[in-house]
Amino acid sequence: MIPRPGAARERFGTRRLLALALPATVASALEPVAGMVDTAFLGHVDSRWLAAMAVSVAVLSAFTWVFNFLVSGVTAQVAQAVGRGDREELGATILLALIVAAGLGTATGLLLALGSPWLLGTVMGADATLVDLARPYFLLRALGMPLVLVVTALSGVLRGLQRIGLSLAIGALVTTSNVAITWTLLFVWHFGLPGAAIGTVGAFALGAAAGLTLLALLGRGLGLSWHTRIRRRHVFVFGAEAADIVVRTGALLGAFFLTTAVVTRLGERRLAAHQIGLQLWLFSSFFVDGLAIAGNMIVGRLVGAGQLAEARSVGHRLLGAGLFVGAAFAATYGLLRTPIAAVFTRDPMVLDWLWVIWPILALTQPLNALVYVWDGLLFGRRDFAYLRRHMLIGVLLVFVPLLALLGWSRGSLSGVWLALAALNAYRAGSCAARWYGAGRSP
Repeated sequence: MIPRPGAARERFGTRRLLALALPATVASALEPVAGMVDTAFLGHVDSRWLAAMAVSVAVLSAFTWVFNFLVSGVTAQVAQAVGRGDREELGATILLALIVAAGLGTATGLLLALGSPWLLGTVMGADATLVDLARPYFLLRALGMPLVLVVTALSGVLRGLQRIGLSLAIGALVTTSNVAITWTLLFVWHFGLPGAAIGTVGAFALGAAAGLTLLALLGRGLGLSWHTRIRRRHVFVFGAEAADIVVRTGALLGAFFLTTAVVTRLGERRLAAHQIGLQLWLFSSFFVDGLAIAGNMIVGRLVGAGQLAEARSVGHRLLGAGLFVGAAFAATYGLLRTPIAAVFTRDPMVLDWLWVIWPILALTQPLNALVYVWDGLLFGRRDFAYLRRHMLIGVLLVFVPLLALLGWSRGSLSGVWLALAALNAYRAGSCAARWYGAGRSP
């Protein structure tokens, strides 16, 4: 599993690249499926349940995704340790990631539970009735935060090890169990909106148990044992890179948070349409993100082994694949909008608002795909400081002014989505400049 220093140089031909990229794509596409199913279930029961879930998920996602370093950063760190053949660093990185995930999950869950009225009402702008409806769902999901972050860290570890099949198996377990438990609690036992939260938390509990069992079985081959030591340098490097990723991810999620906060104030129908559009945006992004995952783990491993030319070659091929997939999503969303929308709602007022943002959703897919793949490639190089800096510039100097001008001041749902599209256009330009910049490696 871990090559010896000085081992033969690795080559990633098309077949090997596909063997990693395709399962990574499937595993990544599974991530938003449960959310989409919950959206479809609740949308067909009660549009107010859907609005309550939308407000809750906006807050929960912000606090979950801000810890994205537990998957993207850990993937790169583990992959580079594998590339160097450094078993000590590998074991310390895995153990440290799991400890940090459990600790942050517990602290975050408690803070979310204590601050739920303020977060849902004051920050998100939900009225008192909607807060009362959303709060039980929100509290149950908050208590499951340690499980969510542990599963996130486990995904990063398995991806860095290029054990993508195991990562896919855990993702499939979480997704299928979430759908099954949620459907049973909603339509058989009639638990109402809290049933959707119980289904999600229960699914992550199963995923965490399965992932920790796998690591225990792999054990010593990963440098893990009762004698594994986390040294000061491991903590400093992990912390510095985590800080860059937290700021970068926090800025991005702040943008999504602001969009939902603005749309919440535009009314429940527009909020429901926004939630459906956002689920479709996230579905395509997670699907393409499978290519970014492949770029992260492969480029990370090759950079760790000093094979910079091969890393650049892999990156170029993944960018081409991402552009193709993005164009396919654009065509699918453009040609099949009516049957796709019918999966989520048949409310004519919600559909009217959904059609307003649909052209933006469809046409931005190729651009979005390039952004996600470039992110993965630069993560593999552990170019976290650059990504943090330019995400801040994009959010503060591009997105926020456009959101205020086009969305907030005009009360325009399409203006909100145009601001999101402009942010991704800036991200694409800055990532391209870094990847193709003269004298940069790989």
